[in-house]
Amino acid sequence: MSPHQAPRAFRLVEISRAVAGTLVGGGDALITGVSSLDEAGAGDLAYIASDRFVAAARRSGAAAFVVGQPDPELLRPQIVVPHPAYAFARAVQQFFTEPYRPRGIAAQVIQGAEVQIGPDPSIWPQVTLG
Repeated sequence: MSPHQAPRAFRLVEISRAVAGTLVGGGDALITGVSSLDEAGAGDLAYIASDRFVAAARRSGAAAFVVGQPDPELLRPQIVVPHPAYAFARAVQQFFTEPYRPRGIAAQVIQGAEVQIGPDPSIWPQVTLG
């Protein structure tokens, strides 16, 4: 996210639907970002990869979690899915990643005679295409 753009907030129920999860707890929670368990703060979504991370999740400041199985002792909303890491990655991509914007071809690119470049490229300076 660029420093000039205000963070966007999404309701947890929207994220749960997008990853085909079962929501446990409040779906009206607003999620403004994603983070690791250790670095998460209010408004962040984090995920629990396996049972060995449950203790870290309980200490985490995350607003909600993506989990493989619900934890009744985790007193925050949870999105339950079969594959938490995959569902978390899908949520990051769909809700918290800026769309791809092609940047064109830099003037300092060295391009071979028969090189064909597809539409909407992003080729940075000092690249040699052969």
